[in-house]
Amino acid sequence: MAAAVCGVAGTQAFSNAAAPIPPVILHLRESVEALSDTLQLRDLLAATSDQLSPAMDASVGNTPLGLAPALGKTSVIRRADLEAYVQRMHPKGAFTWMGAPQCAVSRPGIEVAEPEVRRLLEDALRVFAENQGEIRVLALANYSPLMVPKLGAVTEVELVAPNANTRFGSAMVNVQYQDRSFLRRSLRFEWEWKRPVWICTQSRPAGVIQRDSFTRDVRNILGIPSEPFFNDPLPEDLILARPISKNDLLLRANIKTPIAVERGSIVSARVLSGALLVSVQALALENGSIGQTIRVQNPNSKKLMLGKVTHEHIVQIIP
Repeated sequence: MAAAVCGVAGTQAFSNAAAPIPPVILHLRESVEALSDTLQLRDLLAATSDQLSPAMDASVGNTPLGLAPALGKTSVIRRADLEAYVQRMHPKGAFTWMGAPQCAVSRPGIEVAEPEVRRLLEDALRVFAENQGEIRVLALANYSPLMVPKLGAVTEVELVAPNANTRFGSAMVNVQYQDRSFLRRSLRFEWEWKRPVWICTQSRPAGVIQRDSFTRDVRNILGIPSEPFFNDPLPEDLILARPISKNDLLLRANIKTPIAVERGSIVSARVLSGALLVSVQALALENGSIGQTIRVQNPNSKKLMLGKVTHEHIVQIIP
């Protein structure tokens, strides 16, 4: 009986013995470019053996090798070191190594120099200025070139609290890589914003503006305490709210526009209906200068309407 048990057991052991697995062929490449911050074994190999199960093949290929070189740098990994490391990570594996005796791993990078940042910054400033006038960055404070991945990196410049009352500003350089933030750096800059403005050619008292007392010139408008008056040509009905000296800029704070419609007055409200222009009387509910939009009311129906003041006591109804 004992001999029979032994015989059965021996038969089962023989039938369950694992068939020998051919060695995995790992072909080391001579050089590679790392495209991410970390390295895996598969990044260095030309191919792995297809004789492994998918699970084991993924396990071997996904073996971590640590950090990739810094941007713009190259490091060399010896095959002998890889052989020992992979065998230690996969002690039950059988590996046959082929290919290069060592692999040079490079991390391609590109330098984002000051001219490129200036261009991006000027683009952002033009958006802030709504493409009005001429924008130029005069200086970047303490800027040093940035090293970013050669492929796939997106560099942007974001203004921080842009302000037209000073020639100095702040911005943030943002680099996105592989759908994540790769680098952020703050910078300070000096800039100029040139626009055509009105300059007083001779001192004038308060009162109706004399158009021949002003000339058009291009000036840097940054740092001016109030917004210059940019309209061209000068409207004939502008009034100086206070005296202005020779060579001073004409500011919006210096002028006022005469009221063409007074609150509570009756105006002619014009309504365009097809090819017909219909005029009805309406009650002005607020003061308005030419070009402004005010509320008016039909005194009979009490209907409220919006209208643009076009002339004195005349309003064009907005449909």
